[in-house]
Amino acid sequence: LVEGISMGSVVSSLVAAAGAMQVKELKCRERYGIIKKEPISRIRLLRKAMLPDSAPARPLIDTPAHLGLTFGAAAPCPVTSMEKHSHTQEAILCMAEPVILCVAASNGGAPPRACDLRAVILYPGDVAVMDREVWHDACRGLGRRAGYYYLATAGKQPAVWVDIQDGPVTLSY
Repeated sequence: LVEGISMGSVVSSLVAAAGAMQVKELKCRERYGIIKKEPISRIRLLRKAMLPDSAPARPLIDTPAHLGLTFGAAAPCPVTSMEKHSHTQEAILCMAEPVILCVAASNGGAPPRACDLRAVILYPGDVAVMDREVWHDACRGLGRRAGYYYLATAGKQPAVWVDIQDGPVTLSY
């Protein structure tokens, strides 16, 4: 079941799709206070897209892909840097434990800005598909380390992590 977002949709909102499942707060330096939870486009959030013994009806990303497994550190935590990809979309597939995905819209060649960060909690079976040029951090577990899969086309160069402008940002839930 995909809640309200078609697989072909390029523009959606983490906040609208996630509703009450969004993290409770995303703190910046005192200069910004608590960041308002506003929509961010170019992300598709698919609730319960990966059910046992099933597969999505359409491919998750628009290029041949490599599947990776990683483990994110525990939140609360500081978010100091982010990466983005110009050559591929990236899908995050939540495994057995919830994870927090933190993203920011791209401002051309500028680094991600602390005031633009948004976050959402993904639960087992959820998939978030980020379009090209969306800044993102590694996912974080809720109170403990958590594993998740990612699906993306491998680049010829390793990903470059860029410091968050006016950061770091403290991510809590």
